[in-house]
Amino acid sequence: MRFFVIGGSGRTGQLVIDEALKKGHQVTALVRKSGSLSEREGLSISLGSPANEADISKAIASSHSAIDAVLVTLSARRLTDSPFSAPDPNSPPDFMTICVKNTLSAMRAAAQPIPKIVVMSSVGTAESIKGVNFLMRMVFTHTNMRFSRADHEGVDRELRAARDIKTVEVRPWMLTETEAAEVKVYPDDGTGSGFMPKISRSSVAQFMVEAAEGSQYDGRAPVISN
Repeated sequence: MRFFVIGGSGRTGQLVIDEALKKGHQVTALVRKSGSLSEREGLSISLGSPANEADISKAIASSHSAIDAVLVTLSARRLTDSPFSAPDPNSPPDFMTICVKNTLSAMRAAAQPIPKIVVMSSVGTAESIKGVNFLMRMVFTHTNMRFSRADHEGVDRELRAARDIKTVEVRPWMLTETEAAEVKVYPDDGTGSGFMPKISRSSVAQFMVEAAEGSQYDGRAPVISN
């Protein structure tokens, strides 16, 4: 299969590319900065910003074959890597929403329309806030995390409105840098996921590639943890 990855230079995005290539897939990646990804067999790199629909369309058109699915691993831009950091004032507050909206539009407009998108979101988005404990609910709604949550909510609305495209919205719990492990999958509202579980970025990457390969999670927004 051929995948188009947006956010491929980020920590999770690089792991998604690694996983896809390891499984024999071809990957086209859109990155903003030259040199942020290393050239290798099976990987095509296109420069541009997902905030610019023309850049997305150009990257899609550069693919040597039809793209089977788009995988998006963008995150909100903050002043530091901490999830509690203040938003980057130089980035629009709805950056992820803008990028996903542009991506969906470019997918439809492609010479060979792309049928599927898999997006990394976060637990606490939309109905999954119901499955979050009281402490974390306060964190999501009363700290700087409320800004990224609002953006994830915007992405959720865009995906729900895209009835002509297969969508998977992956909602991981707390991300870690540990090795990949078994992934536990919960309902879209996160029921039964526990107090404050964690999941490695490697596990998220594996899950996203598997979701792109198959149809089990099409139309869903599963909450996941290790």
